[in-house]
Amino acid sequence: MSHWTWRARALAALLALGCGAGAAAPVELRGETPGGARYLIVVPEGWRAGGPLVFVNHGFNFALDVDPDVGPLREVQLAQGYALAASGFRGRGWALPFALDDNAELLDVFRREIGEPGQIIPVGGSMGGIISLKQAEDPRFAGTDERELREDKVAAFGNADHRQGAKARLHLVTDAEAGHAGE
Repeated sequence: MSHWTWRARALAALLALGCGAGAAAPVELRGETPGGARYLIVVPEGWRAGGPLVFVNHGFNFALDVDPDVGPLREVQLAQGYALAASGFRGRGWALPFALDDNAELLDVFRREIGEPGQIIPVGGSMGGIISLKQAEDPRFAGTDERELREDKVAAFGNADHRQGAKARLHLVTDAEAGHAGE
């Protein structure tokens, strides 16, 4: 297969996945938590209570994040059935002192508006990676199917250049794939 034929087929496959006829748009909710953090929740069609939720924690930002984003893997994660939630946090700069409380309020909004999530998977880079690790230790974020906190379900990465995050690829493994089946 020629170099260009391979690229053309790959592009056609991606377009078919992204533009499937009859594909319903995900539900998006934007708002503000009681503590003043702006948020974005995105839920794929067919998501039900008990389904997985990915918390996307952004890195250090000098400006107040009034328009949170769920990151470059949005379409991949939605296609795999993950609901997504991101907080802009209530303040700019170093958000560690209040990020977990902002995320707990966001989780309350998610539960009230969407439903009780099962597995909760925090992800983030740079400061967001630290927040994700702290979130995995916090009992407020234990999902319904995992009352025991599982730090092996955290995706944290560091990168001095946040633009490189768009090049990252994340594969969320199941318990069976990770060798935790039946635990």
